[in-house]
Amino acid sequence: MRACLVLAILILHSMYIYSQTDKKIIPFQVDSVRKKDTILLEELRSIHAIKSERPFIYNSERVSCFIGGDSAMVVFFNKNIRYPKNVKSGETEGIVVIRFVTLKNGSIDMKKVDILKSFSEVCDKEALRLVLKMPAWAPFITGGLPVPAYQTIGIYFGNKEYDIVKRLNYKDTNITLEEWPDYSSERTCNPHTYKK
Repeated sequence: MRACLVLAILILHSMYIYSQTDKKIIPFQVDSVRKKDTILLEELRSIHAIKSERPFIYNSERVSCFIGGDSAMVVFFNKNIRYPKNVKSGETEGIVVIRFVTLKNGSIDMKKVDILKSFSEVCDKEALRLVLKMPAWAPFITGGLPVPAYQTIGIYFGNKEYDIVKRLNYKDTNITLEEWPDYSSERTCNPHTYKK
């Protein structure tokens, strides 16, 4: 009887000590990933992104888009932009690149608007004003659910007949004036998919 009691006490004591130690979790390793597995992994990441409200950069069923498509965004910017005097007179021209986050409801997160490429202080302020004035976008959809997502746009300040605003690929933040007229993003919108 004493032996059983001592054994039980030793087992309980070892369980107590084991529960107090830090355990290292080893991540699951995958040797070969099939396309189907990649989609499942992306869905799991999207669920995590929804819970944490972190912006999401993975492939999607539908990218975030200005309602009405990229052409409607150009119309919005043309209608609302206030050019600084030195740009109006043709003294200077340049591009401001801004990255922002569209939330699950399509609104722009005012805390997560960053200038990635500055042109001048006056033009930077005008670009920020325009981005913060934009209406809600159609949200980024993945796994059938809306998630927060990064958006990168370039805004042209100058008097040439160029598109005033373009959606940029996230890696194309150093776009030059020479590249601007012919630049086309991989992430364009189908305007028929994004109606109000």
